[in-house]
Amino acid sequence: SILMDSVQEALSPNLDDDVWRLEKIGKDGAYHKRLCELNINTVKDFLIKSPPSFYSHFNLINQLKL
Repeated sequence: SILMDSVQEALSPNLDDDVWRLEKIGKDGAYHKRLCELNINTVKDFLIKSPPSFYSHFNLINQLKL
């Protein structure tokens, strides 16, 4: 459900979580679809395969508790 997706997205994502769990990436939204086309499916994929400029755009450093 949409409510459950919102609640899950609000929690700090883990490395093996789906990439849509990151703030500003809606499930099945434009960013999510584009990342999937680039074979970026998890938070870990995002960290490994994405250019560093993406990190600040998605406020990734503040979301992850590494």
